[in-house]
Amino acid sequence: GSVNTSIDGPEATTTADTLDDGTNSLIIIPLQVGEYNVQVEYGGQRVPGSPFLIPVCDPSQVKVLGAGTKEEGVYVGELAEVLVDITDSGVGPLEVTVTFPDGTVEVMKMTPATDQPNVLRGSYRPTVPGVYKVDVHFANVNVLSNRVPAAQHAQISGSKVAYVEFD
Repeated sequence: GSVNTSIDGPEATTTADTLDDGTNSLIIIPLQVGEYNVQVEYGGQRVPGSPFLIPVCDPSQVKVLGAGTKEEGVYVGELAEVLVDITDSGVGPLEVTVTFPDGTVEVMKMTPATDQPNVLRGSYRPTVPGVYKVDVHFANVNVLSNRVPAAQHAQISGSKVAYVEFD
């Protein structure tokens, strides 16, 4: 029987071939991020599982913002915000972690920003002075790895001022 394929998605080039062993090959090269539906039929019948949904994303287009990612530092006890903008990257798996000075690693809960659906928001609260490491992985690619120092606010008592400098 013959194999027929159709692709519904942003834009892609395809190459179909019959290999020496009689199997069929379809190479899809997506040209834009987005979701692609690939319909495959053999002998006029839809192949089980078809259409196949193929999400395509571009981790290099992820933008990471927020005070919680800046090497200029944050303050102990205050929320340090992390924003991940996936507007131009497409949809993909996202994991944001923060490593505390004692080595404890926490996975940050990311939720859509109310006013920007393609921006995900999370935060952490430094508990002690030291260096916190923030890592952002999108589609299993590390798109950010920053060391963020956390310091105590200056404390004023009488005529003395105590402060902690960032490294």
